[in-house]
Amino acid sequence: MQAVTGEMDGAIHTAGAYCSDLEAFNAVVRGMVERALTDMRGEGFLPEQITFSIEAELSLEGTSHCALVCLATGSLQGDSLASMCSDFMGQLGHPREKSPGNIMLDVLRLKAQCPTRHYVTATFEPLGENPEAAFKGTRLALLDISLGFREVPVYEQSRLKCGNTIGGPAILDSDDTTVLVPAHRKYAVDKHLNGVIQEA
Repeated sequence: MQAVTGEMDGAIHTAGAYCSDLEAFNAVVRGMVERALTDMRGEGFLPEQITFSIEAELSLEGTSHCALVCLATGSLQGDSLASMCSDFMGQLGHPREKSPGNIMLDVLRLKAQCPTRHYVTATFEPLGENPEAAFKGTRLALLDISLGFREVPVYEQSRLKCGNTIGGPAILDSDDTTVLVPAHRKYAVDKHLNGVIQEA
């Protein structure tokens, strides 16, 4: 979701009448739409996939009363303006059809939304802690200069199964990396086949 905010300074309800010239407000909205479209296109979304909604921060002039009103439209029209003011008065606990003062539009916030895919990560059942099927042999490794080289077991990471646990020190080989499991640590394969190094 992309949010673009525009600062406003104007009354939308004065002396019992709604503002009749909404072009200034809608011009701000159009500018925000263009900025949101630019950002969303940069993220790879198509314009026809994007939906817009407006959040308006309203206040009662001369008071500390303010509220947030949401509109599921891309512009302000006479009907939506009346609905917005009515919702605002309702939130303040006043009769919806009558305002005790001028209603000010302080901030317009445009929200751009687009549906995205939600992937479900594959999970696997534990097949036991024994990693014997992934064992490759041993390799000389210098883990502590004071102790010199020592034989360390080596495992093929791609052959490890869910639930397998390897106590350190040990080495895991794969096509793109090598993992050293330190002494007093263990390498555990979780339900997503991720390897997690933990205290033994």
